[in-house]
Amino acid sequence: MADGKDNNVQTSVLTKKDLRKAYFNWHMWAESGHSFERMQGMALCRAFCDPLKKLYGDDKEGLKRALKRESQLFNTEALIGASVVGATLSMEESMMGEPEDEKDEAITSIKVGLMGPIAGIGDALDWTVFKPIFLGLACDMALKGSWIGALIAVLFVIGLYYEGRFMFNTGYRLGKRTFSKLLGSSIFQQVILLAGALGLFMMGALGASYVSLSTPLEITFSGQDPIVIQEALDSIVPGLLPLAAIFGVRGLMKKTSNFGLICIIMIVICMIGSFIGIF
Repeated sequence: MADGKDNNVQTSVLTKKDLRKAYFNWHMWAESGHSFERMQGMALCRAFCDPLKKLYGDDKEGLKRALKRESQLFNTEALIGASVVGATLSMEESMMGEPEDEKDEAITSIKVGLMGPIAGIGDALDWTVFKPIFLGLACDMALKGSWIGALIAVLFVIGLYYEGRFMFNTGYRLGKRTFSKLLGSSIFQQVILLAGALGLFMMGALGASYVSLSTPLEITFSGQDPIVIQEALDSIVPGLLPLAAIFGVRGLMKKTSNFGLICIIMIVICMIGSFIGIF
């Protein structure tokens, strides 16, 4: 017998208070907890600690896996990018009961695939447009001796907080509704595939930006100008050595999960290469 309720609608476990607390922790730690190894990964994990504890309850192993999943490398603009954070939390809630491998793949792909494009929008609006306008006006009025300049600066910071909270809640609502429809459909797998491809593209761009490696080696033939190895490599594939270094580290990570040992191996290789003139 119909009871007037839609059985397909999932009841929310997380309350508005949980969401407010999650965003507050994200806002406080997004930049202050930044690191080169995981970027904002630890801030995201900190923001999700309490919600995940509530979702998993006594399932300690599931909680460990979720916290490990959310502490992986993540980097976006902290305000408009909070929409990605909200959508991720929504997926964590809506995919409870799904196979863990599927959750790992889906949630990680969505995060990595969306963090770059959303960050571009946030950086362009908040820090390239709004910040110079409002703080420029505040500085001008402060230099003229008006207290309104300080007020504008304070209101700007408060406004940023509520902007981020709005985007977080929007991402949570849209993520919950959208992904509940996608679960179990063929579209879901296509979304994962496309997001994963976009994520690989973004990770490649990050690798090219942060990894720098070159060689001073030259090959000299009698009566001819020396051939500079680095110039030859750049003419074939620019950034070939940094790419090789990334794949080398990836190979080491397949052998061992001891990051300290990997760092020591890299340092030794660099020292030997520098000593014999390869690097």
